[in-house]
Amino acid sequence: MYSNIEEKVLGSLEDLTRLYKASTMDLVRHLQARKLPDGRYLIPIENVPWCTIFKLDREYLLKSGDRLLKFSISIEPRKIPTPVEICVGFLIKVSDFEYYCVGSLITGRKSLARCRFRIFQIPYDLWDFPKVIAIPELKAICTELSIDEHIDVIDVVVPHECILDLGYGHLLDKTTSSVIAITDLVAVMGNVKLKFYKDSVKYS
Repeated sequence: MYSNIEEKVLGSLEDLTRLYKASTMDLVRHLQARKLPDGRYLIPIENVPWCTIFKLDREYLLKSGDRLLKFSISIEPRKIPTPVEICVGFLIKVSDFEYYCVGSLITGRKSLARCRFRIFQIPYDLWDFPKVIAIPELKAICTELSIDEHIDVIDVVVPHECILDLGYGHLLDKTTSSVIAITDLVAVMGNVKLKFYKDSVKYS
């Protein structure tokens, strides 16, 4: 169906280990961190180890006329653990501190609500995260989707109604050049495979 496919795993335990061991010099030189006035080092979203980013071929408007931007992706295993939530969507940068993911919030349980707003920062199962490191805040505005083994390809569309209902209509004028997948549990990092269909990015 699609010929241009990019495959990655969700997150990297190797990168997480490297982040824990990094000196302040490593943070700046290798992870492009920026020192904050409070002495911490802010890591750009591209180098956060529990997320995966797919670069698009160009900059896209989230909405073109009446049409919304969309893409297709596959996630394996098709049945994910009940407590896991994976945000998959278009990445919007507001500042070095603040990003948005607009798309789908994929869960391993029955959906609780059509629209969801939640914040991803440090995963729940990281209790001893280095205090010298700051992580950007990723705000997810998503349609919630319960995934099971019967779902093969997931179509992710800019959640127009959710964005408006939650009072973030200004985001519809923004552009994006990336798709992001992010998890809230380190336990699933490296165990989830993502297949992004690059030529599925279009307006519908």
